[in-house]
Amino acid sequence: MAVTKVSTFKTDLIFGQDSENRLVNLIEGKGFSVEVKRDAQWLRTGNLFIEFECFYQATGHWGPSGIATTQADFWAFDLEGLWFIVPIETLRYAFDSLGAPTAANKLEPNPSTGKLLTINGIVSAHKILQKDKND
Repeated sequence: MAVTKVSTFKTDLIFGQDSENRLVNLIEGKGFSVEVKRDAQWLRTGNLFIEFECFYQATGHWGPSGIATTQADFWAFDLEGLWFIVPIETLRYAFDSLGAPTAANKLEPNPSTGKLLTINGIVSAHKILQKDKND
């Protein structure tokens, strides 16, 4: 006979408090680093531009940047006051497996290239990674 987990106020409270503590630690930078991003086109397009290369004026050459060089544990996207916080492992997986063909940000003086991701795509990538960890 299969054993089912029973949700009680006490177990739900402990689970909720654990999540609250994790969020507070993340916000306060305790054990985590967070890089904050803002995409001015997101509201219109529904896509997040994830940069991986830019033109460095100082050297006159293109080089890795953004997701290719970040050392942050999380990227937090400010979507007009809605915060979407993503583990970098998830973002890199989504970028590699689901990113739309390379798109260019031609804003001078620092043009960049990257890929477009939807929030749903990033969430799907996270589900895949979590399922793989739990199998």
